[in-house]
Amino acid sequence: MFTGIVCERGRVAAIEGAGDARHFQIEAPGTSARLGVGDSVSIDGCCLTATAISNGRFSVTAVSESRGRTTLGQLQPGDEVNLETATRAGEPLGGHYVQGHVDGVGRVASVEPEEEGARMWVEAPPAHTVVACDGSRILGTAKMGPNRPGRGSHVATASFMVADDARGLGVGRALGDYALTWARQQGYAAMQFNAVVESNAAAVHLWQALGFRIIGTVPEAFEHPTRGRVGLHIMHQFL
Repeated sequence: MFTGIVCERGRVAAIEGAGDARHFQIEAPGTSARLGVGDSVSIDGCCLTATAISNGRFSVTAVSESRGRTTLGQLQPGDEVNLETATRAGEPLGGHYVQGHVDGVGRVASVEPEEEGARMWVEAPPAHTVVACDGSRILGTAKMGPNRPGRGSHVATASFMVADDARGLGVGRALGDYALTWARQQGYAAMQFNAVVESNAAAVHLWQALGFRIIGTVPEAFEHPTRGRVGLHIMHQFL
């Protein structure tokens, strides 16, 4: 068990191995001094087991499942990591009980600075991303999930990108149909688009054809490269 309080910033000294397992060597004198072989250690929030300790460094092994569900799969030699050794009975608890068992990786959707900190919105599952392909050619992509956290999470939203050379092929409609079907299957009550550029007539027409209606327009909220400032539509439909 851990408290979530970072005790030391370590450095990835080496990454070795092939196939399913990767062996990470972490340079961290303070953490290494508190560890024994077989002890648990939290690396960027993920609980791993120390397999070797020497000269201010310790080693851990992470299989593909651990790397895929955490940020460990993105680490490179030289990167810094947050470290915490396991909490022992009788030690002060400065944070919370944290298992270090990571279920997935969220995406930082926004960071709002405050006077003495920052408010972060982390987009985690059930957010969902799909890619439309024709063989090895990427035609477009869509990302969907809750429109807002907390009390607004019953409304879905989605964003889309279509490759320039795939426009007019029905890719946007196919992705839009997919997003609506997915949102219904997930139990969302509605879907809302927060910023549809009013001068993008093709997009506005498509979303209206799929059942969306314009419920408001923020005037001159988008700086168009040729038309100057144009409005942004808010489009909505109940599911």
